[in-house]
Amino acid sequence: MAKRKAEHYEPKPGDRVRVLEVWKGDPNPNREIGEEFIAREIYRCSSAAEGFFHVTSDGKRHADGNDGVIARFERVEPVEQEPLARLMVAYSQIGPNARAALVEIAERMARGRQIYNEDFDNARNWRAEAKEELLDGCVYLAVEIVKGREK
Repeated sequence: MAKRKAEHYEPKPGDRVRVLEVWKGDPNPNREIGEEFIAREIYRCSSAAEGFFHVTSDGKRHADGNDGVIARFERVEPVEQEPLARLMVAYSQIGPNARAALVEIAERMARGRQIYNEDFDNARNWRAEAKEELLDGCVYLAVEIVKGREK
């Protein structure tokens, strides 16, 4: 694939990117021109020319810096797996308690899908149901607080 001048696109974590031009000063690029991957971590390169970024694909920056590539990129249109990749990026950037909460939410959604066989595309009044559920949650929380005072 021939080199082409890239517009100054700045990759974001979770973006599917294509390498347009590898920086000549990259000591050991792990990607080639035309190669596509999901961006995990992005570092601005002060020593490289404008528009170049050090982008990793595994979320880990090794001491020698050889886990990614210093290059110019373009964004590739999302593919079906992109939401999962974005979720993986978000998951890797949050702490263990937030991860546990995220898993709880995902498991609850999966259970709902099994029970109701729907994917939020029906005509239910989601705003009204959310209001009712939040009010129920407030009641449950208040009961627990009162019960805790009694002990």
